[in-house]
Amino acid sequence: MLTRGGDERDLYAAAVDVLATLHADAAPALLAPGMPLYPYDEIAQIAEIDLVTEWFLPVALGRQAADDEIAEHRALWRGALSIPLGAPAVFVHRDYHAQNLIWLPQREGVARVGLIDFQDAVAGSRAQDLMHLVEDARRDITSETAAATVQRYLDAAPNLDRDRFSAEMAIVAAQRNARIVGVFARLYKRDAKPRYLAHLPRVWRYLSRDLEHPVLAPLKAWYDKTLPQDVRGRPRTEGASA
Repeated sequence: MLTRGGDERDLYAAAVDVLATLHADAAPALLAPGMPLYPYDEIAQIAEIDLVTEWFLPVALGRQAADDEIAEHRALWRGALSIPLGAPAVFVHRDYHAQNLIWLPQREGVARVGLIDFQDAVAGSRAQDLMHLVEDARRDITSETAAATVQRYLDAAPNLDRDRFSAEMAIVAAQRNARIVGVFARLYKRDAKPRYLAHLPRVWRYLSRDLEHPVLAPLKAWYDKTLPQDVRGRPRTEGASA
């Protein structure tokens, strides 16, 4: 619908209304009969950010990550993740973006947005899918649409502590974008899928912006020291320009 001229702001408004509806209740125990909705816990999220040091750093710098770099990266993320991990858990799709949302205009209300690819859903922070939606790794979204989408979500949840939720959004967005940086580098290096390199500059723009939040200052310092701006984006060591 977006590529055929559909109104971006209206479509994203419909998509975020789905999240507001899902998040009105706590995370269910089951995704489907016999399929528990497991918590998106610290172990899972630290394993995901390890992809940065395991896959992106070697292709960007031409060397393996040092043990102290890996340890510091993990420790800083554990500190940051304590905020979203301490929030009430809701249903988290984990891949909530335009390509997994199907427009069904013959339906009414939130049922107009069909969801696919939700088999890896977990229980976690309500900021997760919101940031997946507005920081889409595969397409650019106008800043106006992103801001309007977040504001629409906040309007639907007036009891949220706005300052805490601002920090929560920054942390979960940064964690997700760090994971994607590692995943795309792995797809390129291990799986011989260079097309994913085209998305890296966009994801790094998101991640660099997320790290500007004061709550992430220690992690910003690690990334600025270890993976400075000139190695972010397409890895130079593999013959691609940044």
